[in-house]
Amino acid sequence: MNFNIPDIGQASSSSVSAFGSSSSDPRANYNYIITSEPLLNAAAASLKLPPEKFGKPHIKLIDNTTVIQLEVTGSSAKEAQQKSWAIYNALNNRLNKLRTEVAASRDEGTKTALLASQTKLREAQNRLSQYKARAALTSVEQIKDLLTNIEQLRKQRSETLAQQKSIANRLQQLSNNLRLSPQQAADALALQSDQVFQQYLKDYSESSGALEILLSKWGMNHPQVISEQAKWMGVQDAIITRARYILRRNIDKESIEQLYLTTGSGRVSLFESLVGLNAEMEGIAAEAKALDEQIKLLEKRQNILSQKEVTLDSLERNVKIAEAVFSSTLAKVDLSKTDIFVDYPLVQMLVEPTLPEKPSSPRPPFVYAGALFGSICTTSALVILWWRKKLKERVSQMISKTKPEPE
Repeated sequence: MNFNIPDIGQASSSSVSAFGSSSSDPRANYNYIITSEPLLNAAAASLKLPPEKFGKPHIKLIDNTTVIQLEVTGSSAKEAQQKSWAIYNALNNRLNKLRTEVAASRDEGTKTALLASQTKLREAQNRLSQYKARAALTSVEQIKDLLTNIEQLRKQRSETLAQQKSIANRLQQLSNNLRLSPQQAADALALQSDQVFQQYLKDYSESSGALEILLSKWGMNHPQVISEQAKWMGVQDAIITRARYILRRNIDKESIEQLYLTTGSGRVSLFESLVGLNAEMEGIAAEAKALDEQIKLLEKRQNILSQKEVTLDSLERNVKIAEAVFSSTLAKVDLSKTDIFVDYPLVQMLVEPTLPEKPSSPRPPFVYAGALFGSICTTSALVILWWRKKLKERVSQMISKTKPEPE
């Protein structure tokens, strides 16, 4: 079982069959199990036979195969067949029990390893979560987004500065043409739009005209001249006072005269353009300043987050490694549950126990040969005994003839 872990690598979990090992043959284990006393006793019990009468099977391991050949003897052909089935069923029962025990033992070990890897994974995840909350950094993508925002703000600032430069050039050109500063143009428009100030100007103009007429007729000490001159000076003081009120700053007579003398019906629109360009340039300058401050703030934050990125990468990598170990261990647990034939391979009967047509023993040729051999041996023994008896009698007679008679 193979699976990929992003940014980490590949993990795998596999099982090895006993048949794939060159150092051991599971058939040897099965041979030992089949001939073991507990299995033969279980097989005998299933047939209700005494264990001593059940006997042991003859087992042959066929080379270059995975086949086990089993031969069982019995008092009859039917009994031999029943013994074969009893041994096969007892073997399967024993193997199933062994598989269950191995699976339980293996499951206990894998569960311990799984619990340990799960604990490490949980600890790594907790450390990562706590650091994210403490550092206000959730992922590396957050820094990338921050860099993107900084680049966008820099581009916007460049466009704003270019626009500011263009407006500043237009403002300077118009100001040179009018020979007025934007502030002076704004003051002139403010004075022109005030009705009281305009009425004072009208009164001042009328009083100036009347005073000139009187001076052309009378001298400076003439009562009418003195009266008109007082009126003219009063209107002039009223103009200065009103102008200072409108403009909210101190302004002298010469500056006021310059403002309302330069104001004409054809120049009002130019003054308005000059004031509008100045206001637009101030707005763009404020926008550029705000962009500068925002860029500096984001750059400072980016520097701080970049320093924390190293720790975040390390913690995230620890989590991924812990996840890989946990996934691999979990895969081993699942694999151990599904592959129960690793240690004890599945036994499949290739040929069912056959019912012999003739007994394997005793064989007639051997019986006849044995009987003949026994008869020959018996006859020979009897002949030898008879011949020995005759020989003994003859020896006795010869000894009697040669023995001297007593005097």
